[in-house]
Amino acid sequence: MKTRTLLGLLTSGLVVGMLAVACGADATPTPAPTATAPPLAATATPVSSAPPTALEMLIEEAKAEGGKIIAIDGLYDTPKEQTEAMAAMEAMFGMTFSYFYAPTPGGSQNTFTAQLIKEAEAGVTPSSDLVRGTTATLPLANRAGILEIVDWEQFLPGRINDRALGGVDYVLVANTRIGGVQYNTDLVPPDAVPQTMEDLLDPRWEGLLASTSYAAVWDRASIEVDGSWDAPKAARILGILTELVEIGNLAGIVNCGEDTRIVSGEFAMLVFQCGDNSTRKLKAEGAPVDFAYLPAVSNVTNTYVSLLKGAQFPASAKLHQIFVQTEVGQALSLKFDYTDSWAYEGNIMFDVVKDIEARGVPIPVIDLAVYELSFDDVQEVKALMRVVIRGG
Repeated sequence: MKTRTLLGLLTSGLVVGMLAVACGADATPTPAPTATAPPLAATATPVSSAPPTALEMLIEEAKAEGGKIIAIDGLYDTPKEQTEAMAAMEAMFGMTFSYFYAPTPGGSQNTFTAQLIKEAEAGVTPSSDLVRGTTATLPLANRAGILEIVDWEQFLPGRINDRALGGVDYVLVANTRIGGVQYNTDLVPPDAVPQTMEDLLDPRWEGLLASTSYAAVWDRASIEVDGSWDAPKAARILGILTELVEIGNLAGIVNCGEDTRIVSGEFAMLVFQCGDNSTRKLKAEGAPVDFAYLPAVSNVTNTYVSLLKGAQFPASAKLHQIFVQTEVGQALSLKFDYTDSWAYEGNIMFDVVKDIEARGVPIPVIDLAVYELSFDDVQEVKALMRVVIRGG
């Protein structure tokens, strides 16, 4: 496939439609020139060749790299996901790709980020071309100067928008999460689903609530819609968290990703779950769980992917990030992770945000630009909350 035919695929993913148009073209032969007509070559006007687009040039660079993409954590977590994603990318860009995952100790985003920062300080080639992270990790990586600044909009003009950029110039949004209460529907009847943080103080929940060890969602709940930090609200939330521990309602630690402990009924609720996508997956599988968005704490956060400075195969890595922004890439994100990006109309998470707003509740968007403004305040209150949750 020639590079010049690829741009239409990127914003629509309608490969079949393009083939149908091509197959339905008029096949009537061109009439032969009459004897009095001058030779065709003499009358033909030379067609000027348009300069290649930024995307076309990037594809050629990626071909020269062999389409290799190195990641320090799984961008696609299973061989099946990797195979399906590579096939879609190859159809879109007209070249082959290969994903490689560098081994890393620990298994958390914090560990990944710390390792990459140490590699940069040592002056060695990063063990990854791409890093996936959130507001908890990528601001640290950016402050360490290890993330590449890229003009992403030039590659998909009219598609990549400000929401997809996270308010900065060193990431693209991969998908969106909204934190809230994950609860067991066998233990929490519909009329008892909490609507406010104060509802969690009900004595009926004694010994039945859990939180993450790192105060997920609690810590950034005091960032307002305009991006400002609400110190009195932070104090009130810390007070509620402290009271939950003192009265025995908050009685355990369940970290994000340990959903089975809510499904099994070990705890009635996780306050708060990092995002709603795991609950969406469990519900699809028939598990007795559901999710509640609390106005005082629910906010839009994202998972991002960023290019590392000194990457071995930067062009191929950029194509991965671009692919994720297309309709095809977003559909795979929803299929694999049960979430997509709120950046694009028609996506599941765009509709979730609009549904919450329709209730008259403004929902803060805590992108990286906003989080950077409140970074120090969040870290300070998070440290206090972690002490409360862990009991000292």
